[in-house]
Amino acid sequence: MRHEIFPLMSKVVPEGKLGIAEVRHVTVTEEQSRFTEFGGSRSYVEAGRYAQLFVGQSMMMSDTPYERRSNYPIVRNATGRVLIAGYGIGMVLTAVLKKPDVTEVVVVEKTADVISLIDPSIRRHVGVRAAKKLKTITADIFQARDLMFGK
Repeated sequence: MRHEIFPLMSKVVPEGKLGIAEVRHVTVTEEQSRFTEFGGSRSYVEAGRYAQLFVGQSMMMSDTPYERRSNYPIVRNATGRVLIAGYGIGMVLTAVLKKPDVTEVVVVEKTADVISLIDPSIRRHVGVRAAKKLKTITADIFQARDLMFGK
């Protein structure tokens, strides 16, 4: 399936906490999965193990099937130099970095703890060649846009 370009992030990024950033792994059982069927394709979660990124008390991203499906077009269309707003758990970033026709990826992430917690695992997973394409900037994407484009 097309969203299989994304790795299982619970196998890439270990559980951990650094400052206000935390990665948790959760297991959804068959029974729990059946309860999610009532919400339609957006809320349906297949049984399995998933990674979640929390910043403070807010879950920012996971690698559920919906996240994979909804982010697939981003990866499919990525070529050349790519700008990503937010590191997330690195799921989109990992898939984009592995594309041979992507020459550079700049990730703008406003929470330094997220970068420090997740970046080493992503670089290890993609390998030295792909990791050389990655640059990170600690900033809010809207402030970075204003600095780059003079707003």
